[in-house]
Amino acid sequence: ARALSLPSYQQFKGLDFQNNLGGNYPENRLVILHESVVPNPSPRTGNHRVALHELGHMIDWLCKELPETRDTHEQKVSELYQLGQQRNAFITDRARESSGEMMAEAVEAYLTTEQTGNFYKPENHRENLQQNFPELFHYVDYLINLA
Repeated sequence: ARALSLPSYQQFKGLDFQNNLGGNYPENRLVILHESVVPNPSPRTGNHRVALHELGHMIDWLCKELPETRDTHEQKVSELYQLGQQRNAFITDRARESSGEMMAEAVEAYLTTEQTGNFYKPENHRENLQQNFPELFHYVDYLINLA
């Protein structure tokens, strides 16, 4: 594998990291974050938890391979996404976009406590997820605790 330089990762697989904050490439077990969002708080986005969101995508993808979840994960996520649509239970607009974004936002929320201050998505925290979408909270809890 060749080393990633700033110019090479800024255009990794065609994704321009000057305009996108992060990306994940589960087939390579790789998460890439723009350097401006690594510190917390970030000078670019405040307390936006890009790393946790991208970790959520990776967990979602890896659950398609784990023996404990590979036969049931996609169906479960699809059911939760449909339930979220029916009940309007999503706690962020991003989670409404797709089942994959729902999972990434849920993992981010699960790993975040409610805080005040300069937050990009102040509503995306553990307590809010547990209250508004307990079924998704419990599923993420199950996945996180598989390890």
